[in-house]
Amino acid sequence: MFKNLFSPGKIGTLEVKNRVVKPGQHMFTADRKGFVTPLQLKLYARWAQGGSGLIIVEMAAIDFKGSMELPMQLIVAGDEYIPGLSELARAIKENGARAALQLSHGGGCKMGQPAYAPSAMSYVNIMGTPQDAQELTIPEIEEIIEAYGQAAGRTKKAGFDMVEVHMAHGYLPAAFFSPRTNIRTDRYGGSLENRLRFPVEVLQSVRNHVGKDFPISCRISGTEYEEKGTTLVDSIKLAQALEQGGADVLSVSAGGATSHYKIFITQYFPRAYNVYLAEAIKKSGGIRIPIICNGGITTPELAEEILAAGKADYIALGRPLWADPDWPRKAQEGRSQEIRPCIRGNIACTGAAALQSGGIHCSVNPEFRFEYKETLDIVAKPRNVAIIGGGPAGLEAARVAAIKGHKVTLYEKRDVLGGNLFEDSVPQFRSEKRRLLSYFENEVKRLGVTVKHEEATTDAIVKGGFDAVISATGCKRTRPKIRGADKPFVIDFVEALQGKMKGENIVIAATDYETRCIDIALYANEQGKKATLLFPLETRKDLTEAIASGEAASVAQSIMEILPQIRNIDVQLSVKLLEITDRGVVIEKEGKKQTLSADTVVLVPEFTANDDLARALEKRRLEVHKVGDCVEPMRFFRNAIHEGHLAARQL
Repeated sequence: MFKNLFSPGKIGTLEVKNRVVKPGQHMFTADRKGFVTPLQLKLYARWAQGGSGLIIVEMAAIDFKGSMELPMQLIVAGDEYIPGLSELARAIKENGARAALQLSHGGGCKMGQPAYAPSAMSYVNIMGTPQDAQELTIPEIEEIIEAYGQAAGRTKKAGFDMVEVHMAHGYLPAAFFSPRTNIRTDRYGGSLENRLRFPVEVLQSVRNHVGKDFPISCRISGTEYEEKGTTLVDSIKLAQALEQGGADVLSVSAGGATSHYKIFITQYFPRAYNVYLAEAIKKSGGIRIPIICNGGITTPELAEEILAAGKADYIALGRPLWADPDWPRKAQEGRSQEIRPCIRGNIACTGAAALQSGGIHCSVNPEFRFEYKETLDIVAKPRNVAIIGGGPAGLEAARVAAIKGHKVTLYEKRDVLGGNLFEDSVPQFRSEKRRLLSYFENEVKRLGVTVKHEEATTDAIVKGGFDAVISATGCKRTRPKIRGADKPFVIDFVEALQGKMKGENIVIAATDYETRCIDIALYANEQGKKATLLFPLETRKDLTEAIASGEAASVAQSIMEILPQIRNIDVQLSVKLLEITDRGVVIEKEGKKQTLSADTVVLVPEFTANDDLARALEKRRLEVHKVGDCVEPMRFFRNAIHEGHLAARQL
């Protein structure tokens, strides 16, 4: 099984045990002076233990003058950083993986000033904020090129097996190569040959400092997905120049300064979205050195398919290894069903939940970046535990409690597990959530959890002799106070995912939870129906900002790209919903009343915490832990899973 994925490979002189690569991803885990931290040592050792073949440590700044893109980023600009980096390389290698360090200069994409770039112009930094950048002089360019080389030399001294130069995503080498951001008229700008000069000279400087046999990777964007930006045709030329210049492997990503949402692919785009770029560069470009592909590759089956078809030589797994660091080991051991899947939601790792919690996390993996006092070791005195509610919070609580050796009974009143996750996984574009539900179903079965498909009552729980109860009973839904909301052709957006959208013409009153309403429109389109979305928001910018603040900027950009391409979805802004009649939906737009005909009207329900049973059990003096939506309804998906995990971990 997965013979290509787990076959050994070679990058230059470096032998790699399999084709799984952990790519560089900035995680805000260095200290504020750029030194390695204990958290980084733990994270990277854990990924190595999980079976990855090559682990690339993220974004080490090459100098002190403007290369550092974000706070808490590694620095490799001085010899004082070598001891910590040596410890990090050792933590990776001692746990069975090859170790590489990625060198980075943020250029005009860095957050804050001073920002340096090929040309003086307004850039968009990594946080999406416009800022001005200063044009580099020739002496400054030469100094930076030398700084890359010296940083590479320190990388080798620190004991890493390989060095990677970050030349993608709008960072400095990419900005020099892109015709959109390089409008210089000297030898570093203008023609393709001149725009190639900076990245090629950086590569040459790195080679001069590490020697001929030390492997070098270059990470490039196959296209920037930007108007007037680097195209695939351009990137093939770049790849050829880098191979000729001495690169040992190319990591083909995508995206530029304004299109970072094409780096960490959301659920609104197909899996393996950027793999075609790696394939084109490998085949059309005639590239002979290995190619690493990136972008929404989530399953070992998909990874194997890519390798078997010769589209790439290595598979980069970023977010999937955040979701489950044991992804490679489980796949190799024939336990793919035990892999905790990345759902490509981007809310906890790049979006609103990350901002709320104060750092990058993972919705489905509560152990990523979190430190717990309590272990998952089997307890000395197992307890009899009831979990009430089979949604994400309850399923995670049941999984963790069973791992700790407790006797676990999971109550779910419906005949299916998943809670709202069951409905959330219905649309085809949410297939990753379907995989998450399958993972939970498999885990509770594998771990011996007793599942009772019946409604838990106070008497049943009291008579059951349970030592502890985790209440994951979710929330209640009621219709909003809109005239006509009680008509038989009116449903809420949860019911829409339960197969209750009838007819061909669906009107969705998106008065709140904008992304969920858009998802219903996308689901209607999957069924061949026409959907009309009614937003009170006045402009596309308002809608984009609402989605970004509630989910993630990458989600907003993804949605706003695909919506105009779908003929069956009509987006109407600045709409006031007045009432629903037998003729349809009465709205006010631009001061005028009109009626929109509808076979089904979908409304946003009102939510309240469903904690009645928990309070009743507390009155009976039982130990009760409330998690998920029964604490506070309709929070981030991660809240449910993380709270369920913590409650069970503390038992």
